[in-house]
Amino acid sequence: MHLHLRFRRIVALVAGLLLTLSIHAQVITKSFRGVPLKTVLEEVEKQTGYSFLFESKEVDVDKPVTASFKNATIQTVLDKVLDGSLRYTINDKLVTISQRPRQGATVAKDGSVTLSGTVISSSDNQPIVGANVYVEGTTLGVTTDIDGNYSLTVPASTRQVTFSFLGYDMKKIAVKDSELFKLVTLVDASNELEDVVVVGFGVQKKESLVGAVQSVKPSELQVSSSNLSTSFAGKIAGVIAVQKTGEPGADGANFWSAASRPSVRDSRRC
Repeated sequence: MHLHLRFRRIVALVAGLLLTLSIHAQVITKSFRGVPLKTVLEEVEKQTGYSFLFESKEVDVDKPVTASFKNATIQTVLDKVLDGSLRYTINDKLVTISQRPRQGATVAKDGSVTLSGTVISSSDNQPIVGANVYVEGTTLGVTTDIDGNYSLTVPASTRQVTFSFLGYDMKKIAVKDSELFKLVTLVDASNELEDVVVVGFGVQKKESLVGAVQSVKPSELQVSSSNLSTSFAGKIAGVIAVQKTGEPGADGANFWSAASRPSVRDSRRC
């Protein structure tokens, strides 16, 4: 009875010693000064017996590391030396390092990135319907829906995405700043009216106009005449208005420019 109890105590003591040795074997004591991350990971493997698994395109193993550790756990070391964009998982003696999921972006196995979010106006924070979301120089692009939402998948090599809409300043966002894609704010273009001139029922760019442009305020057209064309008479410089008759329903004015008005003889024939 006593022998059996003593044997159980010896077994428990040995198990405790093994556990203690195992814990101490997992700590790292080392100083690093400007060495590549690859060297740090190799030292961790050497002191702890852990192995690392990662894709070379996701982890910059040449990144210089300067840090000092004394009896530090492997978690402490990894939290210190790994970039904030990386995450790790520990399963038995294997440490897997990978990129953290991007906010506002989803990365596929082939490296393509799906960006999604909402485009709003800076003036009222309301969604912009029909805003253009595209990659310049390619055919990749979408427009925002009725709620201002969009979703665009771009290749891994894409550097930036452009957002644009009439009346707003163009905005470009780098794909690496994935958190910025969740909510994109377009700013009103304050100089838009200086570059566009309304002509009749259309719009033309200012530099495309050849001649002078005259304007008439709506309040100046509030006259007793039943014909709108007659209301313009005498209100536009360089334009001659001629009213041939005063008959009801036929009192509309004809317009001639000063440069193309008919001669006195031609006007008498009218």
